[in-house]
Amino acid sequence: MEDDQLAELARAADLDALYAHSAAHPQSAYTWLLYALDLGHDDAEDVIADVEEHRDAFRHDDGFVVACAHRDLARAYLHAQHGVPHDFERAGEHLDVFLLYTFGSLENDDEVRAQTIAELAVGLNESVAAKLRAFAGKLPFRLVKHRVDRIERLHELRAPAVIVQNEVKQLRASVDAVERLIG
Repeated sequence: MEDDQLAELARAADLDALYAHSAAHPQSAYTWLLYALDLGHDDAEDVIADVEEHRDAFRHDDGFVVACAHRDLARAYLHAQHGVPHDFERAGEHLDVFLLYTFGSLENDDEVRAQTIAELAVGLNESVAAKLRAFAGKLPFRLVKHRVDRIERLHELRAPAVIVQNEVKQLRASVDAVERLIG
């Protein structure tokens, strides 16, 4: 199935068809299940969980499929593709997930991140492309907030100390990155 057809299934909330599509094409099905969720089809959340649980592509991939699905949906929002309306805010939400999965450790090369953003910006008018670059440039700040929120949640869940300590270590790395940025 083509993306235009999958987007139509998402709009129609045909979640069973998207789930069936996930057997052969888990990433594209995941992308359009995310879109269904964005459209307010709350049952898509359960189908997403089923896809993550039952499709081999989600086992031991360190979030690669999820990250790529969010990237693809961000691109659809940015470029108004497949009947998806242009929506920079929604694109930003999905781009954040992609960037957090892909560059969450901040150990990845800034050049690679810039190249990824440049690829997403191809075909956008200059003002939207500039807004996209500015958004991506603030990733280190959002990572600090993400890490603090995660530590708070781990504390609420009474997570083992070793897990919390690892998250604190990652928070320190994120703060160091912000310090380098504002330098």
